[in-house]
Formats: sequence, C-alpha cells, structure tokens
Amino acid sequence: MCDKRKIKAVLFDVDGTLIDTERMYMEAWRQAAIRQGFKMDEEYLLKTRAIDHKVCEEMFNECYPGFDYYKTWQLRVDITEKWFDELENPVSLHKKGMTELLNWLDENGYKKATASSTTRERNDKHFKAVGIFDSFDVTITGDMVERSKPFPDIFLLAADKLGVKPEECLVCEDSLAGIEAAYAAGMCPVFIEDCVKPTDRVREIAYRLPKSLLEIPQIIEELNS
Repeated sequence: MCDKRKIKAVLFDVDGTLIDTERMYMEAWRQAAIRQGFKMDEEYLLKTRAIDHKVCEEMFNECYPGFDYYKTWQLRVDITEKWFDELENPVSLHKKGMTELLNWLDENGYKKATASSTTRERNDKHFKAVGIFDSFDVTITGDMVERSKPFPDIFLLAADKLGVKPEECLVCEDSLAGIEAAYAAGMCPVFIEDCVKPTDRVREIAYRLPKSLLEIPQIIEELNS
C-alpha cells in the first residue's frame, strides 16, 4: 500500500518508539492491579498497549469482573511518574537511533510530529526530561482526540496540523494498535519491535519492520525514489 507515494512527514509514537518507557509502564500496571486485588499476566497486558481508554476498559472488565479500570489506571500513572521522577539519567531512555533520525529529518526538510495516547501534561514533562521538548513541529496527545488508537483520529489530526496529506506520512510505531491506526488513516506504517513481536496482521499491513530508527532514512529514500 505504500508504493508510489511521496513522504513529506514522519509521525512518531512516543513510548516504546522514541523513548524506552514501555517496560516501566507494564510493571506499573502489574503493581497497580495487585494493589486492587488482581493479578495480570504480561501476555494480556501486552494486548492492551496503546489502546483507546473505552476499548481498554471493556477488555479489562470482560477478563477481570469487578475491575475498576480508571482507578487502577490512575494508580498506574502515579507509580510510573514516581519512578520517572527518580531516574538519575532520563536521557538514557532514548531509543536507538532517535537522535540521528531527528537530525536527519531536519537536515533533509521533513516535517515531524508525535502522536501518543498519553496526556499532554505527561508528554511535555517527559519530553523536557529526555531533552526532546522542542524537537517536533507538532505534538498530538490522547486528550486532544475523542478516540485514541487503534482509531486513526490521532494520526489524522497530526497530519492536518502539519499541513500534509495522510498518504504523505510515514508512521513509526511499536504497538499493534498504533499500526492499525496508521493503516486506517491511509498512512505508511512501519513497525519497530519493542515489547510486542509483530503479528501476522502487522506483517500484512506494515510497510517495513526495521530493527531500529536508524533504518528509517533508507526507507524514506526508497519510497521517494
């Protein structure tokens, strides 16, 4: 689906794609659930990554009757933020190739945006801590759209704010929901494995499965050749 198109912008998921925070979030989910009397296995938690709150709540309630999703989610946020604040060197969370790719995009005139399911407040806090607060033309967060991933809204809003067409966007993602959202938006999704291995569905709709962000320039040049 990505052949014969001109890429003008790159849209990024944040957690697990730009900064290495997904394992921290997973452990915080487990601990928050335990405090509420529930034990969650990693396989199930991985299925709920980066998913719209309403969809995620339905998934949890179906599997764990009596589960207070929003109370546990807020506890998970509190645990995560405590851990984040205690990090001695937040810059160490940079994913491999992040700095090199952002510099390359700037040098070659590509627009850049982030599209994350988190809130704007936490997004800005984390971006400042890891030193990338001013690195993007547009920053879109989950509280700016009615529906988050796997719905395409968040990516479509990012493209609109950048002033580019959806088909002119390459999307870097590490979640199944994110790949589905990018595909539904009519964009060109690439899947960079972090906590979740690519499924058959991901292999079907993702244009490439690069090992790191270092491979993105080559993919863009290939598409634009």
